[in-house]
Amino acid sequence: MNTPSQQSSIPLDQANGTAGEFHIVCVYRNESFVFMVGKRSHFPAKIQTEDQANWEAQNTTIGVKPLFYSNRDPRRTTIDELYLDSTASGESLTPTIERLRFLMEETDEGNPSLLLVLWGDRQETAVLTKLTIIETFFARNGNPLRAQVSLELLQVKEKERTRTVRQETTFNPIGNF
Repeated sequence: MNTPSQQSSIPLDQANGTAGEFHIVCVYRNESFVFMVGKRSHFPAKIQTEDQANWEAQNTTIGVKPLFYSNRDPRRTTIDELYLDSTASGESLTPTIERLRFLMEETDEGNPSLLLVLWGDRQETAVLTKLTIIETFFARNGNPLRAQVSLELLQVKEKERTRTVRQETTFNPIGNF
């Protein structure tokens, strides 16, 4: 069973992550986002994760059909309350919002943008599947200065990590426990 800390090999301190901040680092592009402004932390009130194991009933001639493990769906992580705030500087959030939207675009190779998401002692490798932005405060000229961000992430199994795990693990035909 993989735990969030096993999803990536980049230590938290190398990605400039510290407790109380929520980081999104785009692996293939030179982009990162820290959801914290000054001394006022905007850490989300809750982070929801959803895991699902798929079990299939096997055909038998009599009795209750036994269940066998089929696979596991990628973990879905939903964060509803991240905030962007530029009221202190008065600068528009439009460029930052556009950079966040760009994280949903495919790379030049046709792949989704791979993200490293860091919070507390957790690390997830994921892609951004849903982004909702609610602009809540504006400058006199109409530029957004404060926004609430909600996002949904889908776990990605990295090819390098998969290869490393296969090389380091001796597989038992009954299963690894």
